[in-house]
Formats: sequence, structure tokens, C-alpha cells
Amino acid sequence: MNIKLHFLFILLFISCFIPKLILSLNTNIISITDTTSLNERVIQSKIYSDNTILLRLINVTTTGCSENQVFLRIINPDGTFNNNVVIRDDRILNDNFCIPSTNHFVEGGIPLDGIRIYALQQKLILLTYFCKLEQGSNVAGLCGMIINWNNTIQYQFDFEHSCTDSSIVIQNIINNNGDGEFLLACYLNDFNQGLIINWSRYTVDSKNGTINIKDHGTINNINTSSQNFRNLFPTEDGGYGILTYNSDKLAIFLYLIPPLPPLFHSTSSSSFTKVRGPFQLYKPTQSFTTLNILNILKCGISFVEFGYNCLIYLNDFNILVNIDFLDSGSIISTNEFIIFNPTSLPTVNIINVDSLYYGGYIILIQNPDNNNNVLGLIYSNNGVLFTDPGGNNWQMPITTNDGITLSYTGNLGVFTDNIIWSIANTIQGLKLITNDLLSNYSSIINGNSKNNLLIFGNSFIDSVNPIIGSMINTTPGPINISITFSNLIELSNGNISIWQTSNSGDHNQDILRQSFSGDQLQYVSIDNENRTVTISVFESTFNMPGQQYYVKVDNGFVKDLRTGQDLLGIRENRWNFNTSITTQDISTGSSSSIVRLTPEGTKYFNSLSNSKKEQFSKEMSEELSKIIPVDPIRLSTSKHFQFDPDTESDQLLFRMDVKGPNNELIGVDSSINSERIARDLNILIRNKDFTGISKGDCSSMLDSTFGGISTPDLWDRYRFILIGVGAGLAILILLFYLANKSEKGRNYVVFMFTIILVDFGLDIAFIIVHGHDLKGLYPATVVILSFPILINLIATFMIVTRELKEIKPPENNNNNRTVQGSPPEKDKNFEFREWWKNHAKTALFFVLFSSIDIEGLNILSSGYSGYKRFDAPISDESAKIILIINGIVKFLEDIPQFIIYVIYLVYTVIPAIIPIIAISTCSVVIVLKSTAILGYGIFCPPPRSYYRVQKIKKDKELEDLSKNGKYEPRPQHPTPPPSPFITSKRPTSGNGSLSHDVIKKTMFGRDDIDIELQDIPIKHPTVVTIEPEGVRPEVTNRLSEIGIVGSTGEYPIISDNSGQNQEEMEVIDSGVAGGEGSSSGYQTRMFEQFGIDIPSQQQQQQQQQQQQQQQTTTRTSFSSIYFFNKEYC
Repeated sequence: MNIKLHFLFILLFISCFIPKLILSLNTNIISITDTTSLNERVIQSKIYSDNTILLRLINVTTTGCSENQVFLRIINPDGTFNNNVVIRDDRILNDNFCIPSTNHFVEGGIPLDGIRIYALQQKLILLTYFCKLEQGSNVAGLCGMIINWNNTIQYQFDFEHSCTDSSIVIQNIINNNGDGEFLLACYLNDFNQGLIINWSRYTVDSKNGTINIKDHGTINNINTSSQNFRNLFPTEDGGYGILTYNSDKLAIFLYLIPPLPPLFHSTSSSSFTKVRGPFQLYKPTQSFTTLNILNILKCGISFVEFGYNCLIYLNDFNILVNIDFLDSGSIISTNEFIIFNPTSLPTVNIINVDSLYYGGYIILIQNPDNNNNVLGLIYSNNGVLFTDPGGNNWQMPITTNDGITLSYTGNLGVFTDNIIWSIANTIQGLKLITNDLLSNYSSIINGNSKNNLLIFGNSFIDSVNPIIGSMINTTPGPINISITFSNLIELSNGNISIWQTSNSGDHNQDILRQSFSGDQLQYVSIDNENRTVTISVFESTFNMPGQQYYVKVDNGFVKDLRTGQDLLGIRENRWNFNTSITTQDISTGSSSSIVRLTPEGTKYFNSLSNSKKEQFSKEMSEELSKIIPVDPIRLSTSKHFQFDPDTESDQLLFRMDVKGPNNELIGVDSSINSERIARDLNILIRNKDFTGISKGDCSSMLDSTFGGISTPDLWDRYRFILIGVGAGLAILILLFYLANKSEKGRNYVVFMFTIILVDFGLDIAFIIVHGHDLKGLYPATVVILSFPILINLIATFMIVTRELKEIKPPENNNNNRTVQGSPPEKDKNFEFREWWKNHAKTALFFVLFSSIDIEGLNILSSGYSGYKRFDAPISDESAKIILIINGIVKFLEDIPQFIIYVIYLVYTVIPAIIPIIAISTCSVVIVLKSTAILGYGIFCPPPRSYYRVQKIKKDKELEDLSKNGKYEPRPQHPTPPPSPFITSKRPTSGNGSLSHDVIKKTMFGRDDIDIELQDIPIKHPTVVTIEPEGVRPEVTNRLSEIGIVGSTGEYPIISDNSGQNQEEMEVIDSGVAGGEGSSSGYQTRMFEQFGIDIPSQQQQQQQQQQQQQQQTTTRTSFSSIYFFNKEYC
């Protein structure tokens, strides 16, 4: 009696005081609704990996059907509510909103209608419904839709299965590979094979929500599809397990679906995957052969042992069976224990079961003795009941602080930190109740393993480095982290990831810094006698000072060496630490990096419109700023791009500009210099498959083989080329200076010739090296370069042909008067043909050069530095043609090329030396040609050779004589400019005679002539008046200030320059006997006039010339020339 009273006292104490104590210390109550409708309830509840709760609410009417809409509520981990999701879609048949009276599916003790919800990856929901109902049959087709948290249907899908029953299981989020994944098991009666399971694996694209089938298979020999006799669960390696009960064999069998290969890509039709099994997991003992009811309550990953565990209920005897097994089908242990029954009924009505993260189960039972109130029981895996003499050992409160009674439903869940949550009905509406009583509970007895389980959520981990809560340095350099296990291990294919905690507190915004699998041996190693795993950390990972990081280890990162079973990992926000706040050498300058798209990314980018391309660049900057991370203000993508010339396939290059740190910016990166950001960007891209780069819509298109190359400094990269260009320019200026010492000819041609050659070479180099950098650039540059070459080639051929052609002079008109003593006229192009014969090699070279640029013909007639080979007597007509062609080519080649170079430099992202030098030389060519065209076309006659200038002067004077028959000296220039020819002058002696010396003169390649001058008085010059033919000329002697320049016929002619001495005398008259410019005839008569001794050989030559002249009509030839620099324009 005393014992009973004592027991009643304990129950009274628990019922009166303990609930209030627990409520004040360990519980939290959140109102879900504020309605008093008794028909409103939570029909389904799911939970995301970050502890976000997804609830579906209905308001059941008297007909047993709810409103034709799906109402969802989302509760964030901090207890706040997200947007409500309300789906109204005509494709969802009305029958889906009704609960069948029989054969209905039960979840948490609650009968379900035809609609199911599943929590996929973050912010996505899978909703399924029956879309094809076959009348008179229990077979129905299944359809689904992907819904986001913003109340948007992203994708509709027909599973194309007609099933008598179906089940869906979501892949464990711990093994998340970025995209959501689930398995659909369709139970169907086949006419030949009986009951079978047609299973299909689907993925859900996290970017657009599309559902894609990956593979499928069939499981035969299934003799029951009852909900109690089946179970689906995800495995540690990313596969799935299916349990079925075979009533013929009275045993439970396991089938294992292997995970997809890491690089698996499905085609339009899914592949067939073979299932492993069946493996017999459990067969009741002989006393249970008459077993009528068996219920597979829960299967999943074991948190205290290797592999998996299943909890099975034999309700005929209130027996719970816990089975621990490996994915090989081997059974580790089987524990049977009798469940505590606080009711008066012989059997316990179990309505829901969930696994605890620190080991054990929480089991909800319904007590018919207390208005079907729900009680919670907590058991370890080996059947030990959590200590609570009152039976309600989950210790959820019975009333609120206001004394409102809480009536719990079968909705149950467990957060990752072992906090229990459930849904309760009250007169004030639905309430969400949480209880942290079990946050330090573990079913493990061993102290060390228990502590490790509580700390890491993994009983097999002994220690980690860096330790939890420690401080690490952000200085760039090699760094490693490590995990030490209590058992022998080997590497597997699970991932280990390092995350940076978001400052917003929303773990959905946490930043992935790096992630790779255990079989990436270049980053992961194992030592310490197969107990310690060491992981390499990228330099870009811990780059932000004063920030919190955590390491997440997926299940299956390592295996147990003895059993080959994948081991548990470490969940997010368990292994966390901070980076120290250090003072860095901050550079305020900006920097830039070049990134490259993959061929697929380039193809996608080119398919976009211009506005979409700008949006792509903007989104890529935003994604990269989150991944690095860096304030978005500091990082931008240039709107221009170019093709990479070093790749066979088309790949675009972009420039990422990074601004320097700014104290006004608010962000974690405010103290990180731009060079560090650019270096981190390069590391992130080069390790794209292992960083957040691969997760972004745009950043995933970056080429990891290229990385992020810092924009090259022109001096560092091209300093030797720039030095060479400077040296070449200096040599060119020196040559121009030396040539310009001679005032003969147009000496600027050496500069023009070199610049044109360099410009042409750069044009070719630009086409070869950079022709494909911009779209459409190559054909444009080729046409602009080729077409003018064709024009130059044709024009050069026409001009040279014209100049070499023999043209006979016109016959004399009887009315024209001829000058006495004039020589017979030769054809117009005689002088050019003679020059061509004497300088054929030079002529051929520059004719070929003229096909590149017709300026080469001007070089031939420039008289450069007084060389005869550069004094081609090109006619004025040809000079004008050259001038016109130069103007045409300038507008067809030079200016378009300049525009192309400007466009290239503006629209490309990589500074290159070739286009920079090319645009410089092109600018110089345009200036030089423009100056020449304007000068010769407006201010000066066409460019002429020295020879041509003299010939024109001579012809003019002869024309004057022919018209008037009398010589009239041309007007004198008031101040004649100095001669453009190099001369060697000798002053006269004091008595007026010429100094006695030997003088050499050289003019345009002419042979040197030694002239010996006698010391004799200078005779008075003679003025000759030319009379008509048959009249003796009148000879007048007079003193003159002017010297002698030549002779005509028998008499000396007066020069126009008193300062000229004998070596400066030159007569440009090929008709005078004695030859071009140095006729021995006129020289002899001139020398006799002044008493100069004549060599005997020259006297003989003079006599022969006189005899020839006597046989012809005496003609007088005259030449008087002005030597102005203006005449050599």
C-alpha cells in the first residue's frame, strides 16, 4: 500500500510541477494559426536539412474533402514564418483533395488524401498528385510539380507510371550533390510476374526546377505492397535501400540501389541499373510463424554503429526489433525488446517513429484511455527506455503558460541538435512545440564515444585540427586541416567542404569556399596508421579576416577499413573556427584579371541578345563577388570581350576589374587589397570543380584551365620589344639626319620607306595573331589589306609600262621656228629607260615594294641623298597618278585600318603590343601621306626627280627660244637660295684669278673629274644675243657680276649666280654633243674662253664633235637654270 501511495505521489508531482518546470526551461511554443476551427489541422509535415519545417494544412469539411487548394506554411529555424505557399491548379483533380474511407495512406497516424509534399533541396518543394484515375480500378497515374517558396510552380511532370501504390523517398541531404534527388517506387501487379516494383531515380535541377530521370530498374517477387510491409531509405553513399516483407517466407528482405557514378550523364532515355540483393535481414522465431501483423516502422542511417538500422514492430506481442546491418547485407546485431505499454489495451498503437541524431528512437503512441492523447517514448537502440517513471518521458508540456491544454498530434520531427518538435491542437489554434531535453542525450554508454557523438555528431571521430572554436591566420600560404578517427579507415568518395558563415545569420547564404571528395588524392592523404585524414586547403579559402568558418564532412567521406562500410561525417556548424583579424599590407590600387569561358559557355553567350549579354556579365560579377567574397561594388565585368587566339575552338575572354579597398565600403573585404582578390579569383577558377565557381549559373561557364590571369603589364611583358622599337626609331632618325646633310632630293623618304615597311609587317602580324580576337575582324582586315595591294599592283604595272614605252616626238610644224644649233629630239621616255638599264636591281626591288604601297615609286624619284639610283626621271603624268593612287589607298587602307585598330583597342580586354605599335605606325603613315598629298597637290608641283626638274627647266627655255627667236633672261630671284647640291668651292685669288688647285666634284653618281685651274686673269664674260637663222649673232663684251654656267654653240653663256665657280657648272641638256651634263664639247669651248688647259684626249673628242656638228644645221641650244629648293618639292 505504501508503495502504491508513493507511486501515486510521484505521478502527482510529475503531472503538477514537472510540466511547468520543463516548459520554463526546455520548451518553446510557436503559434501556427490563430483560428479556433476544430477542422483545421496539419495533414503533413516535413523538415529540411537546415531545420526548416514544411507543413501542409487543410480544413476538412463534412464531406471529408478539403478546399481545392494546397496551403503550405514554412517555419524558419529561428521560429519565424516564411511566406505562405498557396497552390491552386486545375490540373490537380478534385478527387485528390478527398480522404478515402478505406485503404488510405497514414502518416503520423493521420489519414492522407491524394496529395503528398516532400522537402527537396533548399527552397524547393516536390508535390505529387494523382492525374490519371482509372475507373473501376485501384490503378492511378502519378504527376508532380516543383514549387519554390515564392509560391511559383517551376515545373510540371508526368511520371508516366500507373501504380496500385507508390512511395517516394528524398535522398539524404547530407549527401547533397547540388541537385535534389529522389526515388519513386511504383508497386504494380504484373500479369506474368505478379507484384513488382518499378523504381525510377530522378534529379531536380536547383537552377530551374526541372525534373530529369536518371535511371530505373525492376524488383520482382514481391507478394505484398501494404504500407506496413515496405520501407524506403537513403544510404550513406547516395544510393537507396528498399525493404519488403515476403509473407511466403515470413522474412524481411533488403534490396540496395547503388549510387550514380560521379560523372553520370543521362541521355534522353534513362539507363537500367541492376539492384543488389535481396538480403534477408530478419525472420521471426518459430513462435512467430503465425504472425498476422508486422510493421516496418523506421529504417535509416545508424548514428551509433556502422551502417544502418531498422526498427520493426511485432504488434501481436508488443515487441520492438532493432536490426543493425551493413550495406553489404551483413547483420551486425539484432535486439528484441518489449515496448512499455502505459495503456490498458493489450497492444500499443504506435503512430509515429523518428530516429534521434545521438542514437535511439522517439516513439509516439496513442493512449485511448486519455482521449487518444499522444505520448512520447524514448528508447536506445538496444531497448533501454529513457528514465521516466511517468511514462511521458519525452517530457513535452501538457499545457501552455496560460493554462491552455495542448493536444498533440502525430506530427513529429527531430532537429539535427536532437531537439524534438511536434504539433499540438489548442482552442487558440495550432501550436508548434519544441523541447531541448535530449540535446545532451546519447544512447552510447562509452564515455569517449558519447562525448565525440555529442560534439561532432559522430562517435568515431577522436579529434580535429584546427580544434573547434580556435583562431587561424589568414596569411596566404599552404595550410592543412585534419581529422583523426578512433578506428582504422580508408578514403571513400564522400565530400568534405569548407564554408564561410554568412553575416546575415541565414545559413542558406553561407559561402562555399572549397569542396572535394575523399578520392581526390591530390588534396587528401591518410596517415597515422590509417587513422588521420589530412586535407589541403586552398590559399583562397581562409582569405577573410575576422570571419567564422565551418567544415562539413559528408557521410561516406571515409570507410571503415575492416568492414568497408561508409562512416558518418560531420554536419554543418559543428566543426567551426574563426580567422584572426590581422593588419595587412594594404594597397589602395586597383587591378584586373582576364577570365575565359568554356566552349560551351561561349556558344551559350553568343546565342544571347545584346541586352542578355550585358545581363550575363552583370550576373557573373555578382556570383563571383559572393564566391570570393568581395563587396559587389569592387568587382565588375567589362562589357567588352574578345576571342582567345590561342585556342582552336571559339572561347571568349572577359576582363574582371577589381577596385582598391575603400574605408567607406561596409563589408568583410574592406581591408583586402585588389591583388589578393585577383589572386584568389585565379585559385578559385583553376579549382572550379572544387569551389563555388561550379555552382553559379554564369561562373560555372568559366574555363578552369585558364583561370584568372592578371592583366599583363606592357613594360614587364614587352620591354625587350619596346626597347627594340625605340632602338629602331633612333637608328631611323639617325639615317634621316645623315641623309639630310645633303640638300639634294627629298630625304624624308627614308623615314617614309621604313615606316611603310614596318606598318605593313605589323598589319600582317595583327591578322595572324589577333585576327580572330573579335567577331568579324578577320575578314575585314584581310579585305582592307588585300584590296589596296591589288590597286597598287595594277597602278604600278601601268606606270612602269608607261614610262618604259618608247614614245616618238611629234613632227615639227612648218610654222614653228626652230632655234639654230638645237640637237635632234629624242623620244619622251628615253631618259627613264636609260636609268632603268643602269639601275635595274634597284628599280625591280622598289617596283615590287610599290605593290605593297605605291609610295615606292616616289622613293625611286626622290633623289635621296644625291644618289643617281634614286633619281628616276618619272614623268609628271606618272607622278600625278602616284599622288592620286596614294590618296585612294589612304582612304581604302590606312584610314580603315586605323579605325579597326581603334575598335580593337576599345573592345578587347587584353592589352597587346602589336595593335598598339600598329596604330602608332598607321597614324604616322596617315600624317606623312596627308602632308605629301596636300603639299604636292596644292602648294607644289608633283614630286619630281632632280633630273626631271632640270629637264623641265631646259624645255621651258627652249620653248622660249623657239617662240621668240631671241633670248630674254628669266627674271632673277631677289635672293637666290643656296644650291641643294653638295659642292666644293674654291675662293678666287686676290688679283681676280682662279686659284691653282685640283678640285673633285661628284653629282648623282657621276665619275669624279680632276680639273686643273690656271692662274690667269678672268676674261670678260660675253653676252650673246641670239638672232634669227642666217643672221650673225651680235657679240657684246661687258663686265658682269655673274659667273659662267655653260655655253651654247660657239659662245659662253652668262650664269645667274656670281658665286658659282667652275665645279658648280652644270648643263642639263642631253642633246649637247659630249653627253649628259658633262659634254666635252661645251666644256672645251668654255675652258678655252678662260684659258684653261685641255687634255689632249679631250681635245680629240672635241674635234670629232665639231666635225659632226658641221654636217648638221647649226642650232643654238640654251640652258639657264635656277636652283631653288622649291623646285624639288
